[in-house]
Amino acid sequence: MADCSREFPLYADTLDREVSDAAPGGNARLALSRRAPAALRRHLIRAVIRITVLATVDMIGLLLAWAAVAAIWHEPLPLGNIVAEGRVVLPVLIAIGVFGCYGSGDRRRQAGTIVKAIGCGVALALWDDLWRLGPALVLPLFFVDWLAAAAVLVFLRRVVDWSVRLVRPTGEGVARAVVFGASDDAVQIIDHPALGETPWCSLVGFHDPARAADRAAIDLPSLIQAQRADTLIIAGPLGDDHYAMAIDAARVAGCHVLSFPRVTPSLTDSPELVWRNGMAVMELTHPGRVGLERLIKRGVDLCTAAAGLLLLSWLMAVIAEVIRWTSPGPVFFRQVRIGQGGRTFTIYKFRTMAVASDQSRAALRDRNVYHDGRLFKVVSDPRITPFGRWLRLTSLDELPQLINVLRGEMSLVGPRPPLPSEVAEYHAKDFGRFDVKPGITGPWQVSGRNDVQDFDEVIRLERAYIRHWSLGLDLELLLRTIPAVLSGRGAH
Repeated sequence: MADCSREFPLYADTLDREVSDAAPGGNARLALSRRAPAALRRHLIRAVIRITVLATVDMIGLLLAWAAVAAIWHEPLPLGNIVAEGRVVLPVLIAIGVFGCYGSGDRRRQAGTIVKAIGCGVALALWDDLWRLGPALVLPLFFVDWLAAAAVLVFLRRVVDWSVRLVRPTGEGVARAVVFGASDDAVQIIDHPALGETPWCSLVGFHDPARAADRAAIDLPSLIQAQRADTLIIAGPLGDDHYAMAIDAARVAGCHVLSFPRVTPSLTDSPELVWRNGMAVMELTHPGRVGLERLIKRGVDLCTAAAGLLLLSWLMAVIAEVIRWTSPGPVFFRQVRIGQGGRTFTIYKFRTMAVASDQSRAALRDRNVYHDGRLFKVVSDPRITPFGRWLRLTSLDELPQLINVLRGEMSLVGPRPPLPSEVAEYHAKDFGRFDVKPGITGPWQVSGRNDVQDFDEVIRLERAYIRHWSLGLDLELLLRTIPAVLSGRGAH
């Protein structure tokens, strides 16, 4: 069994000094109850500071965002109107609180949750204007205010986190935690990802109930008392008696109790406590919620693809005419690709190569920029026409894939669809990219496209996208696609 005294140097000294004269459980419990108000005050002070700072930053960010929108629209925003904006600011702040973005966990920095909260708040604030002024006037204002406020607040939350790490890397402001559990499990807690980047917790003590099973009811309260702990972390499985004793000691002392999960936080959904027949159960996945979000994603895909084809029809017509003038052959390039569930479909692109160029692919295999047959790309490919090279550099050759999105074969965001010949060389672990619909853009494209030449790295990026998928992540990738396309990074 690992010796945790090295990781928690106060462990042995604490027990020797505090436990030796303790009465069997009673005195230790009374001591905890006497110091509980101090622990509760610390929790309250942290909560008040956190909510005050975040709400103040949010309010300033909302006013700045909407003032910038008014300035861009060349509409002055006098002081009276700024004060009147409280009509909009207050519902947004309330919505952010209802969505849990002022809590102590990670939700306050989750971009997707913040975007949803702001959307709901702005919608509630403008609901009356929608019926009074009409959708034609209110809906553009809603989307502009929503997107501007979301962009500013997500950025400011990152600034707040960075400032906290800079100003308070350690110290009295962080939680003081005692770890309760087996030594081997406690050693793993020290390096747990939950104790990583953000310094929210300082480990000040450890107690292994197995080392003195008959004294656990004395040792743990004494350790909490000696170290002025306000948080108890349960490491690994505990017996019913030890578990009940730990919960009771924490309740009396006013401590938060955290139980670190056996699985690392890599699931698509955050674990959530639910109740079934009066018993607490940890729900690790939420198929209904994911299904609803995917339905919303499909609706966004349909609306965006239809609007894109309508608004960009003139540009696509110009591109089609230039292709006809500059090289013989059809305007569109059709190719069989593999999509969700391994199903085949025909992908559409503007033709950028000479006719029958696929037949010369084998002759160019030795010029493949990838060292893996599961990907294929040639720098300065002789098959590409001059106009086709420009289309690829600007990614305009991908525009016809909006048709694939309308047909439900692709999405706006997702893994890129491979060729059947590439899939024939896949390993078993590579097939995870077919769990979702392929996309016009995705994690590989925004990470450098062909500059990422390791296929395993491509798969890692796509697996991470699939595991952590959300509507907010799709929005982030769409926004990151714009600078990636403008820079032309990795385009061949």
